[in-house]
Amino acid sequence: MGNKGGMAFAQALQINTTLESLDIGDADLTIECLIALATVLRENRTLKALNVNRPLLWTVQEEPTDHFTRMIKVNKGLRELHMQKYNMRDFGACRFAENLVYNFTLTYLNLDGNRITRDGTKELAKVLKLNTGLSVLDLGYNRLEDDGAIYLAEALGTYNTTLTWSVEIV
Repeated sequence: MGNKGGMAFAQALQINTTLESLDIGDADLTIECLIALATVLRENRTLKALNVNRPLLWTVQEEPTDHFTRMIKVNKGLRELHMQKYNMRDFGACRFAENLVYNFTLTYLNLDGNRITRDGTKELAKVLKLNTGLSVLDLGYNRLEDDGAIYLAEALGTYNTTLTWSVEIV
């Protein structure tokens, strides 16, 4: 689908009030359309599920991730977000942690197959301790290391009561 198709979806979501689920993962989305989608979703409250897995990103600065994390802070409609294979690092995980504390409607967050290490996991674990709306957090195929697993285990074993599906760590 590429950039042109992604931009068309972003444009459509500006006025669409009926679409509830959009799966455009593995569609060769580029940084421009990802930023456009995140920007539009700051206002769109009807979309409940979004899959933007495996975009084609030429930067390691995590600009699209930053836009999606800022969208999460204000969007009260989205329930499910898939950002697999996003090349997300600790900065992106930290930005998610900073903004997830303001969102109680997102229940499913898939960050599978990224480059999140123990440092990003530590920040996500802090959010889990606060019992946000998350019931599923998928961190499979990241680089959590032993320390990251310990942070998550502590958060889940001692503080969290909302996660119903365990954190997948592979």
